[in-house]
Amino acid sequence: MKQKARKVLPDILLKLNIAKDCAQLENTDLFLKFAIEKLAEYEPKIKGLMLHNIAILLTDAFADGKVTVSEITGVIEAVYQELEKEKGTEPVH
Repeated sequence: MKQKARKVLPDILLKLNIAKDCAQLENTDLFLKFAIEKLAEYEPKIKGLMLHNIAILLTDAFADGKVTVSEITGVIEAVYQELEKEKGTEPVH
C-alpha cells in the first residue's frame, strides 16, 4: 500500500495544483517534501479541504473497496502531523 501511495501521490498533488512548482523534480522524496511545504502554506480551512481531496483521490486510486476515505484521511493527517513535529512546528487543524 505504501509503495502504491508513493507512486500515485505525486500525480494527485499535481492534479490538485499543490505541487505544480516542483513538477520538474524527479526525486520522489524531494517532490513530496516540497509539496508538503506548499500545503503547509494554505490557510487551515483550505488545507483541510486539500487533505480531504487528496484522501478521495487516493481512495479512488486504491479502488479495491478495502480502504475508506476516512481511513485515508486519517493516514494523511497523521503523516502531516508527524512531518510538522519533525520540523519543530505545531500542525494547524
